[in-house]
Amino acid sequence: MKNIFRFVHGGRFLCVMFCLLTSINPLHAQWNHSYPIYGGAVFRLALNENRIFAGTWNGVYLSTNDGTSWDQVNTGLPAGPVITDLFCHGQNVFAATSSGLYVSSNNGTNWTAVTNGLPSNQGVFCSALKENNIFVQCWNGVTYLSTNSGMNWTAVSDSMGVTSFAVKGNNIFAAGFYGIYLSTNNGTNWTRLSDRWVYTIGADSVNLFAYFVNDGVYLSTDNGVNWIARNNGISGRFVECFTVSGSNIYAGTVFHGVHLSTNNGDSWTQINNGIASYGYNISVYDIKVSGNKVFAATEGGGTYLSTNRGTNWNQVSTGLTAVKINAIGISGNNIFVGTRGGSLYLSNNNGLSWRHINMGHKDINTLAVNGSNVFAGTDGGYVSVSTDNGETWERHTNGWLPGPFISSVITIGNNVFASSRCGGVCLSTDNGTNWTEVNNGLSELCVYALATYGNNIFAGTSGGGVYRSTNSGSNWASVNNGLTNLNISALATDGNNVFAGGKEEYIGRRIVVQVGQALTMD
Repeated sequence: MKNIFRFVHGGRFLCVMFCLLTSINPLHAQWNHSYPIYGGAVFRLALNENRIFAGTWNGVYLSTNDGTSWDQVNTGLPAGPVITDLFCHGQNVFAATSSGLYVSSNNGTNWTAVTNGLPSNQGVFCSALKENNIFVQCWNGVTYLSTNSGMNWTAVSDSMGVTSFAVKGNNIFAAGFYGIYLSTNNGTNWTRLSDRWVYTIGADSVNLFAYFVNDGVYLSTDNGVNWIARNNGISGRFVECFTVSGSNIYAGTVFHGVHLSTNNGDSWTQINNGIASYGYNISVYDIKVSGNKVFAATEGGGTYLSTNRGTNWNQVSTGLTAVKINAIGISGNNIFVGTRGGSLYLSNNNGLSWRHINMGHKDINTLAVNGSNVFAGTDGGYVSVSTDNGETWERHTNGWLPGPFISSVITIGNNVFASSRCGGVCLSTDNGTNWTEVNNGLSELCVYALATYGNNIFAGTSGGGVYRSTNSGSNWASVNNGLTNLNISALATDGNNVFAGGKEEYIGRRIVVQVGQALTMD
């Protein structure tokens, strides 16, 4: 049987490079690289006349009625497209995806890959428009320019590490891992203005606003030569986007929603009334303004609309089905999915229809199914148990105070194992009623993932790599031969192979390179 367990961070877009362990004998355990997989939420919005396009972890959606209803428009896009950016240029809509840039000339009805001068099958981070000039940053680290509305492309830089662009008059600003760069001649030459890591940059006709990672929001009134801190009311926030509309400056943040400044950033006010909190999380990845309408793209809640500068928000996501699913459990004909926000859904017809089961949790992080028994690990720090295929539930924490986050649950026969981000691993031998810590030899107690193979249990940890137990968790030993990245966030088994997903993550919308190695079993 294949066991697949994964951990998904709220507000974070992770690329995980899975690795393969090819020997179960710890003396011969060796890890080798395998291929990357990708995960999903609403990341980007684009407005074109009365049309709104939403870029999600499940492709592109279109609304023609201010977000009241949405239709998926993915014809021509690659399967399972992760949309990292969206922009409109004339009657064309461009979608930056995890496998390249695509264009539609008929409002998303059909999409065509843009390849003339761009590398094939290369993801695109972000973009900027300046008249007929389009700039994009690809995952290979190269910035490309098209001067004819996307028909042809030329590389203009390969060393800036761009995560955000801003256009201000004839000036083009590129911000990223290596600082802020300025071009005054359409990308032919670039001048470095700062060597500090800047994740997001925005501009109006006079000012520049930038989010300096670990430092906060800054304002420049002289085209980036000098910067002044503007963190009153927004201190400690990770800013995903800036949008300027007249005297209103909107900032979308991770975990803390929308902030508004009406005085050039001197002070900021949090304006989230009406935006649902998914667990601890109100993450806003993009904000767009059209007249008196402000649209916000969120994680888990889809799209929200405000008609009073963000004082109040209403969800406008009917048909926008890219909700965030954290966990899947399967037993026979029953398929369970657990979501961010605490919803559990059950399908017994291969996903053709779903029934909602209200569990009253914040987030369901992991599911395990054993016959009619269903185990759900939650953000509340406990494992909920159903013995009747999810119809009724009980919560049990007897013998265990694991902390606020259950990261993984697995079963071996009548034994149930659960891990947490600060309490290691616990075992229940009575269907989750009572729990006992089983951490002997497990020196790293931040455990993200569990997986099984026969009588072997594997634990993926933060900083300690992979551990293995052959006696129901009574003892653990590390099996890290060949692993260079010891931050393991996902494990899976298939036959005698164990796959491990390692991560090096940055909070935010865009994918940053992940690292992983491998373990194999005879």
